[in-house]
Amino acid sequence: MLEVLIFYFLSFLIAQPLNLHLKYYQARFFSILLLSLFSYSLSFFMPFKISFYFVLLIFVAIAAIYIARNGFNIDRKCELLFAVIFAYFIFLRSLDPNIFGAEKFMDMAFINSILKSKTFPPNDPYFAGGKLNIYYYFGHVIGAVVTLISFAKPEVGYNIAMATIPAFSFLVTFGFLNEFLENKFAILGSVFVLFSGNLYAAFEFFYKLLNNCNIGFLFYWNATRVIEDSTFGYAITEFPYFSFIHADFHAHVVAIPITMLCLSIFYDFYNNSKLKGYFLIPLLFILFATNPWSFPTIFLLFSTILLVTFKYKKDLLLILSSSFILVILLYMSMKNASSKLYFAEERTNLIQFIEFFGIQIAFAYYYFIDEIKMLKQSLILMAISVFSYFFIPIGLVITPLIFLSLKKLLKEDIKSSFIFAACVTIMAAEFFVIDCRMNTIFKFYLTSWILLTIAAATKIKDIFKVSNKFNFVMMLLFVLSLIYPVFATPVRYYKSELSLDGLEFMKKSEIDDYKAINWLKDKDGIVVEVVCDCYSYCSRISTFTGNPTIVAWPCHEVHWRGNGKELVERMEDVREIYTSKNCSKVVKLLEKYNAKYIVVGNEERRIYGASINNFEKCGLKKVFE
Repeated sequence: MLEVLIFYFLSFLIAQPLNLHLKYYQARFFSILLLSLFSYSLSFFMPFKISFYFVLLIFVAIAAIYIARNGFNIDRKCELLFAVIFAYFIFLRSLDPNIFGAEKFMDMAFINSILKSKTFPPNDPYFAGGKLNIYYYFGHVIGAVVTLISFAKPEVGYNIAMATIPAFSFLVTFGFLNEFLENKFAILGSVFVLFSGNLYAAFEFFYKLLNNCNIGFLFYWNATRVIEDSTFGYAITEFPYFSFIHADFHAHVVAIPITMLCLSIFYDFYNNSKLKGYFLIPLLFILFATNPWSFPTIFLLFSTILLVTFKYKKDLLLILSSSFILVILLYMSMKNASSKLYFAEERTNLIQFIEFFGIQIAFAYYYFIDEIKMLKQSLILMAISVFSYFFIPIGLVITPLIFLSLKKLLKEDIKSSFIFAACVTIMAAEFFVIDCRMNTIFKFYLTSWILLTIAAATKIKDIFKVSNKFNFVMMLLFVLSLIYPVFATPVRYYKSELSLDGLEFMKKSEIDDYKAINWLKDKDGIVVEVVCDCYSYCSRISTFTGNPTIVAWPCHEVHWRGNGKELVERMEDVREIYTSKNCSKVVKLLEKYNAKYIVVGNEERRIYGASINNFEKCGLKKVFE
């Protein structure tokens, strides 16, 4: 646990100078982003580790000078909240620290590749000779930065980094809500934004309760597969708390606190903090580099405010245009084959939509309770919503929110713009598809969840302070939203490893692989290992060493690169290397990919019937056993 304390102290230290320009909770997180951004930028000219330690040294030096002149700046309230949430998720990760299952292998592989990178873009660990510019990997740079600042092994750093995301998310959300609410209600509001579940989870809970069924492991999963999709069966419908406990260090998860920081800094900019607005230029770039799916919604939000009502129009125009230029430059350097735009051919089922978003939509309507009480306006909105239902079923509940939020935005209510941007984003997924409908709904809905709930959470005090039937219903919905975290957490974390080592599972099940990985960690060179399905154990060597393999995770690689024919060729070549008795052919294939190490472990024996003797007969030398 020493690594956890090192991270905590150093992250606190380097945030100190930023308190001159930012609020405490903003500086606490922005310092990590800034450290990541400078390390990222310099890594195009030097090894990542060298650039990181160089930048960290400068940050620590600046912090030391600042502290010598001004002393320590500590907001005890914010620091305590951060420490509690951070400790809570460190504890959860210690129960089940294993970096295995879902897309954890991929995330770990990207972090290790970044840590081993000589220059950026990093190597693609699953496609020897390729680079990671086929994917948005800045979130994994943040993970690598947390790993290095903790002085932790990557498999430990992963779990520390995973715990920082909900901790920073809660800190920034609380800090923002604390502008409108007293402490206890700001905490309740933060719980609603980040820790609440959906209506489906409440339905499933009571269904199981009434039918004497156990709340099994899949309870934590089922609530994220609510909306049907004709191609994949179900669209992914994650929400923040699921993502936090699921613990894939994926782009959409890392983007959650970044999105909140964008909203917080922009709100200050809107309220006469003109200089602070320019922090949005690097922040919007970071948001896009971390998760491009979140960027359109936030850019739409700021652009809407620019067009509708804003006093610093020239400054905001400069901020948006500058960040947009940076984003375009980054986008032009990316080579992702899947980022294509299509027209949507399906419409979301209204009932399924309400099962996912029902509670959050209800709270969004509560934000406009005064406007809704106007009978004439309510009748007009009802007519519009019914009309829209026949074209887009979810328009029945979303269209009125668009009109309500736009009307209130014209009165310079900045928080209503959050709901407006969320609703437009949700509706956009009914018309347009990027990549596939499953992913479009997944990424757009998650960002919209944050925007819908953060605005609504500013009204949470009224629900608990004012006693009436309507507020009682809202209070009941709030309680229902907590069913998911209360019951999903223990079924997700049913183990008790009490370690942060993500390789615990391998130590117990495949000790030889574990030893081989540790031997190979400080060595460079392309690795040959077994190829099989995505989400499987097969790519374990490239994943935990950062050394590229000829091919792994083909279902993702074909998605990123659009090179199915080449992937099939590589998979056949790997099979040939392990099964061929023709030494010249084997050597020629190894030379083709410039492979330095061949793994012959249980997986290779199981799938290919591989034998060390075959390679020794071809003159290859055994370097580790």
